[in-house]
Amino acid sequence: MTDEKRSVIELDHVRKQYGDFVAVHDANFSIANGEFFAMLGPSGCGKTTTLKMIAGFEQPTSGRVLLDGDDVSAVPPYRRNVNTVFQQYALFPHMTVFDNVAFGPRSAKKLDEARIKKDVMEMLEVVRLDKFAHRKPSQLSGGQQQRVALARALVNFPSALLLDEPLAALDLKLREAMQIELKRIQREVGISFVFVTHDQGEAITMSDRIAVMSEGQVEQIGTPEQIYRSPASLFVAGFIGSANLLPATVESNSGQQLHVRTTGGALLNVPQGDATFSVGDRVCVMLRPERLQPAQTITTAGSGVEGTLTDLVYQGATARLIVRQHDDTELSALVDATSLPHWVRTGETMCLVWPNDCPYVLAGWPERAGATTTNVDHVEAAL
Repeated sequence: MTDEKRSVIELDHVRKQYGDFVAVHDANFSIANGEFFAMLGPSGCGKTTTLKMIAGFEQPTSGRVLLDGDDVSAVPPYRRNVNTVFQQYALFPHMTVFDNVAFGPRSAKKLDEARIKKDVMEMLEVVRLDKFAHRKPSQLSGGQQQRVALARALVNFPSALLLDEPLAALDLKLREAMQIELKRIQREVGISFVFVTHDQGEAITMSDRIAVMSEGQVEQIGTPEQIYRSPASLFVAGFIGSANLLPATVESNSGQQLHVRTTGGALLNVPQGDATFSVGDRVCVMLRPERLQPAQTITTAGSGVEGTLTDLVYQGATARLIVRQHDDTELSALVDATSLPHWVRTGETMCLVWPNDCPYVLAGWPERAGATTTNVDHVEAAL
């Protein structure tokens, strides 16, 4: 394994239990050198507990945490070569930006002041705050304060930087800007970032790989594209982006193609993919909204459904169509608002059609059929 691909962090069948409650079940994965790795999931899924075990603030009930190949499961946080950035930046208000960043190197007493000044100013250049070195935290914006916290955590060049939802306190525009900044900083310093978030947009925007977690279990690990296009479970399908989830039953299997009948009565043709299904199996057909298009008729059998347009929501460059089928299952389509056909009107019967490679089939039936934004639902339920 090359140095670029060596594992910086390894979780070896890690479990964390509090009494009868299991917070993390058998976390077993590694994070590579220089990788931007996200742990994504709703509140209570175990992502922050996992991060705390990597940092040393929690010890695993069983299993091992390895850092640079060494078992650090029982090593205290201050002796681990990782740093953590939390939602609250905890900057020293009486110190300048320079002194905040220099605090760690000075405390270590391993470098002379000239070397410390050089390292601090170089890191402030990376986070684009070198011109603010003599300001106090109170004189900075929220995004600038966050970059000071990043510089302070990175100046000693740890093996990995752990980030516990650091963008949660920022407003939407600043949060979006900081997503790009975080990725730029990570690429420039070349240090592994482990990022905890419940926001799938953040994870997709910044990460090289994502671990999607639910109820203490790691549901799937993969690149953003893999997780979005080929989810491993119904939970992942709904949690990552918006999805239409249609319960159906397999009526026939031609090898590469399944013929399934939805609970709404539509007979659909869907690619079987890597899984194997038999006649009579309950499956779920996932359709991403941006792949669906309005039509007056279904020209390709098995590649569309009919219903009533109940809602037409303009969203600037796009428009969201909500179509209700005969069984009250709703489908959502996201289309170009500038090319919306004139005959698309609420209350009218219409079809939604899709290309042959659009449907993705999963085992089982969803708890809730139709259009879903499960990511938002889980967040709201936790509040």
